[in-house]
Amino acid sequence: METQNERERENGAIGDGVEAERHRVREIVALGKQHNETDIAAEAVDDGTPVEQFRAKLLNTLGRAKPLDLDYGGHRDQRSVRNFSLLKAIRAAVDNDWREAGLEREVIGETQHRSGLKARGMLVPSAMFATRPALTAGAVSGLGDGSQMVATDHLADRFVDILRNETVVGGLGATFLADLEGDVSIPKMTAGATASWVAEGSAASESTPTSSNITMSPKTVSARVSYTRQMLRQASPDIENLLRRDLVRQIAVAIDTAALNGSGSSNQPTGVLNVSGIGSVALGTNGAASTYAMLPALEKEIAVDNALLGSLAFCTDPKVISKLRTTAKQSSGVEGNFVMNDDGRLAGYRVGVTNSMPSNLTKGSGSSLSALIFGNWSDLLIGEWGAIDLLVDPYTNADSGQVRVVAFSFVDIAVRHAQSFAAVSDIVTT
Repeated sequence: METQNERERENGAIGDGVEAERHRVREIVALGKQHNETDIAAEAVDDGTPVEQFRAKLLNTLGRAKPLDLDYGGHRDQRSVRNFSLLKAIRAAVDNDWREAGLEREVIGETQHRSGLKARGMLVPSAMFATRPALTAGAVSGLGDGSQMVATDHLADRFVDILRNETVVGGLGATFLADLEGDVSIPKMTAGATASWVAEGSAASESTPTSSNITMSPKTVSARVSYTRQMLRQASPDIENLLRRDLVRQIAVAIDTAALNGSGSSNQPTGVLNVSGIGSVALGTNGAASTYAMLPALEKEIAVDNALLGSLAFCTDPKVISKLRTTAKQSSGVEGNFVMNDDGRLAGYRVGVTNSMPSNLTKGSGSSLSALIFGNWSDLLIGEWGAIDLLVDPYTNADSGQVRVVAFSFVDIAVRHAQSFAAVSDIVTT
């Protein structure tokens, strides 16, 4: 027969289990609401997913950027994304007349209210900077009488953009955390429990997992361009795209450069090359020419830390690629067996190539040295606070009829595991 003590212990265990389950549900629901992921939170509650596993799943889900979803009067209006005109917003700010830009003013006000960010000018949702498809001649001819369109001899769709550094980290698999609010703290386990062999009847050794946090806070990156007032008056969809592309491209290149080699000081995030604890392969006291052996050496640096998984790829600059295409794998042997062949891969892995990678490094007496990074790029986190602050200045260059537009974006960069990356930083390419 069950004794009273046994019943009390049983009831206590049940009570503890109920409270633990309530805590699990509360934590998961709260995290789902905080990051607007209530659907996967509901699934996790139903499936009995532990809180730590849900955090990991949520972190990966947050990397998928979502379309802007604005709420006006209790209903969802996705047309705001399609119809918002950056050109109208800039013209209205220049003229201080928003009568023809009612939607734009409403979206800007809503963004300001939601973001909690302090704006220098007007906060525009970052989703508004997506480039729109240019209209064809047939589509243009159907827009009313066409009185607001530019002259037929103005070939805006033939605009020749300047050459900029290629942006690569997104294509390599970096994890983007979109629409963040406030400072972010992501739990990270630094050491797990350990198992041990014990004799019959002996107690197991106790080990306690340890954890820390990856913190991210908004850092400001800016881009500045100037346009003539006449150009801003033209209602061409290509001018609209030019405005979007010109600003967002500058910001994208700056983010890419910081992700690879940000100093971590002077208001910059810390890029992969400057993260403490990444693997390192040295070629020489003063740097040295690249060799095939450096590739498996980089791979080993990551493999010994159990990090050889995920979005694995190399990243370097064009100078290194040029040398690797003419560097033989071995001193003698198969003719034309170069480190990098026509398949565009290194040791079987993808390669990102960009001038955002530094080629001005120094070591000993060596200078103008290049770098090569290998790693799991999904462990590179790029946090975006989902608005761009647009400052329209019609005064500074007023004497030349130009309007200055300055865009400020709020971004931070972090590495989930330093062991997921390794680098060579002393490659001689001359």
